[in-house]
Amino acid sequence: FHWSRSSAPGNNHRGRGTGRQIKVVWEDEDNKYEARPENLTISLNAGQSVTVSSENEWSASVVDLPVYVDGTRYDYEWVAAEIQSYDLEITIEGNLTTFKYTILTEEVTGEVPKYKLKVRYWIGEKKAAPTFTGIYEKGGKYNVKSPSISGYTPDKVRVKGTIKRKTTVNVYYKAQTHKVTVHFRLPDGRDAAGVYTEEFSTDERFNIAVPAVSGYVPQQTQISGRMGGRNLEYVVYYEPASSPAAAAQPSPSGQSTVEIEEYETPLGLGNVTVNAGDCFE
Repeated sequence: FHWSRSSAPGNNHRGRGTGRQIKVVWEDEDNKYEARPENLTISLNAGQSVTVSSENEWSASVVDLPVYVDGTRYDYEWVAAEIQSYDLEITIEGNLTTFKYTILTEEVTGEVPKYKLKVRYWIGEKKAAPTFTGIYEKGGKYNVKSPSISGYTPDKVRVKGTIKRKTTVNVYYKAQTHKVTVHFRLPDGRDAAGVYTEEFSTDERFNIAVPAVSGYVPQQTQISGRMGGRNLEYVVYYEPASSPAAAAQPSPSGQSTVEIEEYETPLGLGNVTVNAGDCFE
């Protein structure tokens, strides 16, 4: 059988208080296979016992228990026998002990039961991909590959195991880090202000200011966007301040920004160089 105790504060101190409660829960499809006993006697290790059945809704309690025995705080525990064709799980929360009996279908029918496996995929608290659902015979192996999501890495590349009961597994995705590179060039292709490089996480917004170059005016003053699932590379060109093209550019204090929405890689491209003003459809 399986035994567990609540770790909630204040609920993990046996022997405190003067009463103990018992509850029996049946997971047997409303006694579909008629394997459930008519009643069940459960005893305390101090000698008291109770009998539970459908008449008392499978629950009972013992009160007026001494807290101390021979000067020592007494540790009370319920003891219940296992039942043929049932799996037993015991849970203790404060003064309440719950005995959960689950029917072992294969023992009463000779058929191997089937259980559902669900795998859920998350980015933070948001659903990242459709939930995987599979049905497996008890004891069967499962091996489910986590879907690829651009810019994210799953904490479980594959969900593996042996099905024993209805199971739900959560897979969480962590944002990857990619690089934004900006080249600043004069009309003839020569370097104007070096190369700017910075790393950002997937879906993180970026806003890069274009540096001023004496005697020249840049095509735009900022490059903004949202990081996707790959490295990004941009080229910003400068025009001579005296040229007609430069005269048509907004002043550095104006609203001259290239906004790049880079949530998904367009057309499945890898790393590409994007000149200001280029467009993918």
